[in-house]
Amino acid sequence: MKTVITNYTFNTDAKTITFSDFNTTNVAVDLKRLYLITDVTTNTILYNFADYTVSAATVAGATITLSQLPSNANSSDSLNIVYEALPTDPVPLQVLESRTDGSSTANTFYVGEAPVGSSESSAVWRIAAIIISGNSTSYKYANNGYFASVWSNRTSLTYN
Repeated sequence: MKTVITNYTFNTDAKTITFSDFNTTNVAVDLKRLYLITDVTTNTILYNFADYTVSAATVAGATITLSQLPSNANSSDSLNIVYEALPTDPVPLQVLESRTDGSSTANTFYVGEAPVGSSESSAVWRIAAIIISGNSTSYKYANNGYFASVWSNRTSLTYN
């Protein structure tokens, strides 16, 4: 289940993020399950599993090391870290909540997910449009699938 890691240490000098709840002797961070790291203070994507031009990452135990950071990144910045959690992973992890809407636009269903408690007017949602045309169904994302959209604006967003 996709979760948002809320307990971490961000060190810009070392370009590292350490998951504080992960015991390095029992549970290690799995890079294959790391989806996205966004600096919400500067609204900058620090890591995206599907785009290595943003930054590459390596893992040692509970610490992720990024190959690069933007010059305006600060260790005190707030991060949004999306990770695929397993039942064996440590807690606390924050589960994502979801929304669906199949009535706003004909032949289109919207699916959104964001950290639990997020306002529908905050730009923290990943929103997909599922478009049905005859026997064909297509899936498209707003903002390239990043957690950077506003659920309340789902019908007016551009989907690619």
